[in-house]
Amino acid sequence: MIAPQGPSEPLGVVEPVYGAAVAGDVAVVRVSTNGCTRKSDLTPHLSRGAGKAILTVRRTQADTCNQPAQLSLQWTFEELGLEPGAMLQVANPVVVRYEYSVGGQR
Repeated sequence: MIAPQGPSEPLGVVEPVYGAAVAGDVAVVRVSTNGCTRKSDLTPHLSRGAGKAILTVRRTQADTCNQPAQLSLQWTFEELGLEPGAMLQVANPVVVRYEYSVGGQR
C-alpha cells in the first residue's frame, strides 16, 4: 500500500494518465501498467469546485510486474457518487508523448 504524502493527503499518489474522457455519465482514464494493475489498485477522489466535481485518481498499490502497457479504467457517476449529467473535471497530470520526424526519419 502506498502511504499518504502528508497528514491531510488522501491515500496513494496522484497517477499520471495518458488520456481521460467523460461520456454518458462514465469517467474513463488511461493509465500505465506493468501488467498487473487492477481497478482496485487506483482510487478515485472527488473534490468540489465552482459548479463541478474534480476527479483525481490516486494509485494505492504498486504494480511490480514487468510487462509495460496502458490500461483504460472507468468509473460510473453512480460509483463516484455523482448525479447523472454532473460536470466533471479530471485533475491528473496528462502524459504527452510527441513523435516527430526530421528529414523523414523518426
